[in-house]
Parts: sequence; C-alpha cells; structure tokens
Amino acid sequence: PASLFMAMVTGKFEFFATPGSKPEDALSNLNKALIQKSSTNLFVTAYYAIFDFKERTVSYANGGHLPTAYTGPGKGFRFLDVEDGLALGLLEGPYTGNSLKFGKGDIFVFYTDGVTEAMNERSDLYGKERFAALVESNKDLSPGDLLRAIERDVRSFEPKSKQHDDITLIAIKIK
Repeated sequence: PASLFMAMVTGKFEFFATPGSKPEDALSNLNKALIQKSSTNLFVTAYYAIFDFKERTVSYANGGHLPTAYTGPGKGFRFLDVEDGLALGLLEGPYTGNSLKFGKGDIFVFYTDGVTEAMNERSDLYGKERFAALVESNKDLSPGDLLRAIERDVRSFEPKSKQHDDITLIAIKIK
C-alpha cells in the first residue's frame, strides 16, 4: 500500500506543481486530492521550494515536514518555516507560503528527521539546535563538504546506537 500511495503522490504532485503555481496552492490541492483518493490512512510530508534564479528568490511551503535550514554570509541561521501546513493526506487544513531573497553564498539544507532524531546510547536526540549550530559554523564549506560534516557529526553522536530512521540531506549553495 505504501508504494502505491507514493506513486499516487508523485503523479498528483506533478499535476498540481505547474509553472506559475504557488507552493502553498500546490500542497493544498495535493492534500485535498490525497484525502479524496486514499482510504488507507497513509500520509506523506513534503517541503516544496521553488528557486527563481533570475529574481534571486525562493518561494516555499511546508506540508508537515521539517523546515529548511538557511544561512549565509553576514546572516544568522534560521529555519524557513510557515504558519500552516499539515502532513499531506490526513486532514484538510490551510497551507501558507513564504518567500525570501537570496544572495551569493547563501546555503539551504533540506533534511529528514533521521538527522535531528538520531539517538545516542543515552537516548538523547541529536536535535535541531545541534544541527543548526553545525550548519552555521560550517557555512563556508562547499555543499558536499557541509553534508559530509553533518554526516560525520551525526555518526559520531550515535556511535553505539542503531540508526532508527532514514537520513537524507540536500545542500544548495548559491553562487
């Protein structure tokens, strides 16, 4: 059922994420369609960002996923989140979006909860604060080196604990 649900999510996302559509509208329409078509109580989280390199802006909406990490030269770290946005396929609700101007050297890190919910042998979570501090202190690295630094730190945090969730990272650095 999960693989069939994801195939449906992918197809419907492509239908709603059309050129010119806002991320929050695409997620809202996708959520309504999933609620109508799904009877399995499955859901998915998504963070949808559209980068406009001509205007140097990013527009984004969140469907129950972790907010994107953002920092850059002369900028403090922050998580890019929005006011409203439930996981997709569970309940109807509003989705809001936001946008920001980006500049040379700005970094965006997309990640799954396997990063922030990694556990050590004492069952302490890696956490958003440690993740944020690591991204901020390594913002001068290339995207690949930043991802390797995050992975090394997470692995050193949970050396004796078994990984309990997927870890996915994507880093974008603006040139």
